[in-house]
Amino acid sequence: MNNRPYFEEMIDAAKGIFSLIRGEQDKLGYFNFSQAGLVGSFIAVFIGLFLQELFSGPSPDGFDVPAWANLVSYTILYATPFIVAYGFLSIVGQRERMLPYMVVNNWASFFFTLIIVAIFIFHLLATVGYFIIVILTIIVFWRTSRIILGFTVPQTIIFFVATIMAVLIAAMISVNIMFAAAGIDPSTFLDMQQQTQPSGV
Repeated sequence: MNNRPYFEEMIDAAKGIFSLIRGEQDKLGYFNFSQAGLVGSFIAVFIGLFLQELFSGPSPDGFDVPAWANLVSYTILYATPFIVAYGFLSIVGQRERMLPYMVVNNWASFFFTLIIVAIFIFHLLATVGYFIIVILTIIVFWRTSRIILGFTVPQTIIFFVATIMAVLIAAMISVNIMFAAAGIDPSTFLDMQQQTQPSGV
């Protein structure tokens, strides 16, 4: 299984995500829950980030962020949900579930990124597309919490709230890092952006 072509592993992961969304617990075999499978899922994350950067378009005027700042910000946002999950798994004594949880979330992140890239490339209805991603993200979060992590419903709700709070804090830290790296005061940048907006809209 570990010697399969990567594209075949990608197709199986897509089937696994679709099955997970539908709640088909007996079809988790689509995922490769080995160390090699974890590496493969990390590769998918990097591919997704590359595609997103490639097709997301230029940054706003006056907001040039160094590559290292983007990398640090991505790392913080990426690692935060896993840190929260590891903390919860440590409390319940189920740390061995961390690897499959990371595999599933990495692949889900990759496929959701493909949807975002499709919105950029084909100029799809962005609001509808992002709404679909939010709904799918919540479904995948719930399914992975219940099926992969084995949390009860109350544990899943607490885990969800804790993850959202942690991600919001991580997002604020990431934004501050990017503004600091660009040498821009956030309030000044927002004022500049408002001034450049066309009037009468």
